[in-house]
Amino acid sequence: MKKFIYHTYQNVLMFVLIVLTTSILYLISFDFYKDQRIHKRDQYLESLPNTHDINWYHQAIVDLKKVKTSYSSYLGWKQNELLSPTIEIDSNGLRRTVNSDFSGKNIFFTGGSLMFGTLINDENTIPSLVSKYGESLYYCSNLGLSGYNSFQSHMTLKLNLLNGNIPDIVVTIDGGNDIYFKEKYKLSSDLIVNKRLNQNSLNVYGYIKSIFIPLIDFSSRFSEKIKNIKTGKLKGHEDNSFFDDKYYNNKATELLDSWLLSKKMSDDYNFDFYAILQPNIFEGDPFISYIDLEKTYYDFDYLNGIYPRIYKEIRLLLKTTRYKELNDYVYDFTDIFNISEPVYIDHLHCTPNGNELIAKRIIDILKA
Repeated sequence: MKKFIYHTYQNVLMFVLIVLTTSILYLISFDFYKDQRIHKRDQYLESLPNTHDINWYHQAIVDLKKVKTSYSSYLGWKQNELLSPTIEIDSNGLRRTVNSDFSGKNIFFTGGSLMFGTLINDENTIPSLVSKYGESLYYCSNLGLSGYNSFQSHMTLKLNLLNGNIPDIVVTIDGGNDIYFKEKYKLSSDLIVNKRLNQNSLNVYGYIKSIFIPLIDFSSRFSEKIKNIKTGKLKGHEDNSFFDDKYYNNKATELLDSWLLSKKMSDDYNFDFYAILQPNIFEGDPFISYIDLEKTYYDFDYLNGIYPRIYKEIRLLLKTTRYKELNDYVYDFTDIFNISEPVYIDHLHCTPNGNELIAKRIIDILKA
């Protein structure tokens, strides 16, 4: 009996050691693989025709990796304070805006990573450029955060109003994250927040979670895809039939309802509200022959199928009675990069020349 217990104990111990060793090796190899992917992506981004002559671009790539987030009630996450050569974030989580001498109106800018300024230095974010080209008419505040969708933009504005921070004008740019960030990975709101926060965790538990949450999610999506193929719902990747018409209608409705809530707040608090439909490489006629989305690890086929369909639904819904109140305050910027020079670095983000075009058009709208 003692011999049996001893051998059983040995076998269990051996099994545990094998599992631990395998897990450690997996974590090490995964981390190495992830670092290699990031390094290759960074090299690609620095080699683009619209980035390779920007002397601060490499530093912007380095500094973006320093941006960390922490939990924030009602919003999910907010940016932590940071002081770096190209990115400065204050204790309230707001990115520095380079303002000209102020003699006019106070503008809040909300949105996701385009508004925040992914791989853009402080001087060339959209709010900074509106201040620069606005002839001292505007004092601009950048409330944009990477990953935020239209409802988070709305809640950012609402929390500021409740705290007594009331602007003269609000400009929001939304659309990109409402479509891609959440639905591509089929993550619930809780998992999205956890994924964001776990990216900043330095403990082993948080590190393991940051790896295994995407793996579990991938397994779930893979099983769902197999099921859809068997039931005939998905004949192939290229047809992008991941969702039905109701899904596209719901996503467009969510975005427009968020804008409508913000517009109603603008009436209550007496400020002007402008909503901009975010440009992307699948809309309009931009110069994108140099773009290789695979090198930035985005799924081109998926995005090319889903963005145009939801944007089309947004435009159709804007014509309905429900959103009649928004008609004079929504601007479609999907044609803004219909030029012969390179602007994009991926499907949503651009270099300073793109931000300059956006900023100047915003100024034209504000002056009209």
